[in-house]
Amino acid sequence: MYTIDQVVRKLDILPSIGIETRTPFSTAREVVSDLNDIDWKDPDQMFLDPACGVGTLLFAVIEKLLENGHDIDYIISDMICGADIDPVQCMLVESAFKMLSNVTPTILCEDSLDENWEWDMKTKKLKVVMNAPFNDDQTKKNNKDNYRSASKNITLQFYDKMLELDDRFNFDQFSITGISPVRGWWAGKNKSKNFEKYVEKGLYKVQNKGKPFKNNHTGEIGVFHFNKDESFKYDEFVQSTPLERSILDEYEMAICVGKWTTEPIKAKAKKSGKYKIVVTSGNILYTNSNNLFKDKSRGSWRVGINHNGNKEGNSLYGGPLHVIEPDTYLSYSMSCFIVKNKAEAIKLKEYLESDEVLSIMAEIKVSNTNTKYHFSFVPPMNKSNVK
Repeated sequence: MYTIDQVVRKLDILPSIGIETRTPFSTAREVVSDLNDIDWKDPDQMFLDPACGVGTLLFAVIEKLLENGHDIDYIISDMICGADIDPVQCMLVESAFKMLSNVTPTILCEDSLDENWEWDMKTKKLKVVMNAPFNDDQTKKNNKDNYRSASKNITLQFYDKMLELDDRFNFDQFSITGISPVRGWWAGKNKSKNFEKYVEKGLYKVQNKGKPFKNNHTGEIGVFHFNKDESFKYDEFVQSTPLERSILDEYEMAICVGKWTTEPIKAKAKKSGKYKIVVTSGNILYTNSNNLFKDKSRGSWRVGINHNGNKEGNSLYGGPLHVIEPDTYLSYSMSCFIVKNKAEAIKLKEYLESDEVLSIMAEIKVSNTNTKYHFSFVPPMNKSNVK
């Protein structure tokens, strides 16, 4: 049999062959090491990951249970359960478990958000550990072209679904620890709405685990702890107050200006070079059909900003900014500042890319979606232009 480290090293090659592992084992191990609301020596304690992927969080749990004297066969048969909608991920995590033990693990190839999802609870003490998906094929399928709004809510849907388990089964002990990107609905102007809601449901601690990717400037990882028996302790994400006068008082900003998102544009655009479309910061297409995308900002000089995230973390704006000519279209993934002429667009682009602005943006506990709220922290370029 293999050790946990040996199994994890084998899982580490999966991203190189195009299989997402969701949670780095170093992050999983750090999160699990902080779990102090359970008794690790209790043989009746059960752990569930409802979006387990290839099992990195579960392997971190197993490692901790082994350190506390539990037998590997008993851990896999009676203390661990995983679920995932992806059959390839389920097959991989089952195979990885079999490197540790001959016992068949409980891995459910099911959608944990399905209303009919059932699990035969064998315990009265349940700990949910998860890194719920942020974007997935399920939300694309269910919401079609409206993928942006679908992806916004899926993480919270997982929290809601897991909280329902306690309502259904009335556990003696029940808690949730979840890794989540700290987006606009956990922080920023929408924070109070969701924050207060989940504190009422048992949210008692929010930890800041820093940047998810090397050199990332845009968005941080939070660890959210729920336990109905705990009083609220702290939230490490402190949001500063927007400026009374910001760059939004100097220039009009248009959000998600185009009609179509990336995939529909690719399907509809016909390359001819006549009309240019900035799909994302790094994706330019052309069409021979005028006004196909109904860009509401078209006709003015603009500074274009990618609304989508930037996984490599080398830009606060999801990629390079663009000086956009009046005839160029922008997709739904792009936002922009509207200016008077080309010279002003170039000057504004340089200002938004300056160290002064980038340092401000890097400290904002919102997301890398570049909303008006995000820019409300940025001072005007020319204060004399602001009334």
